[in-house]
Amino acid sequence: MRSERARLWIASIAAGAVAFGVVVPLIDQFMGGDEQVSDWQITRGGNPDVRLAHTQARDAFPVFLAALEAADAGAGVFEVAVELPAPNGTPTKVWLENVSLSAGEMSGYLKLTPPDGLTEDLKKGDKTSFTRAQILDWRYVENGLWRGDFVVRVILSEYPEDARTRIVENMHDRPIP
Repeated sequence: MRSERARLWIASIAAGAVAFGVVVPLIDQFMGGDEQVSDWQITRGGNPDVRLAHTQARDAFPVFLAALEAADAGAGVFEVAVELPAPNGTPTKVWLENVSLSAGEMSGYLKLTPPDGLTEDLKKGDKTSFTRAQILDWRYVENGLWRGDFVVRVILSEYPEDARTRIVENMHDRPIP
């Protein structure tokens, strides 16, 4: 009896592992798991183009820092998308606004509270620090147009035509100068 119960328990764990390892990535792939949703999103890595955009944003981050340092205090819009953990452990992309750099520490204020919250119990308007490894994207306004927004540029075709038109009208033709 005990060995039968153990076999059933092991089988259910194995089935759960298969479901998590196979089904969840398929749901992400076909349901748009990396699609931007307002100012937060669950990041599961289903779209290789979005992952590449994250890498490009991290690699080009010195451009963001140079623009931030050149701006007058409080001038302009400087935002960074970072990955923070939700209470259930799910990595979640959130946008931080009013980003600043002081004493070697980068920080910003949460633009929106994700529906599942964050492990540090951060809420909209709370300040948090971040590292370069957490960066998924960034953007700032230069001469009235957005620089950065690497992910939006990759998924632009997924937006409705009217939204695409507005986005393109408000962005520089390239993410970096």
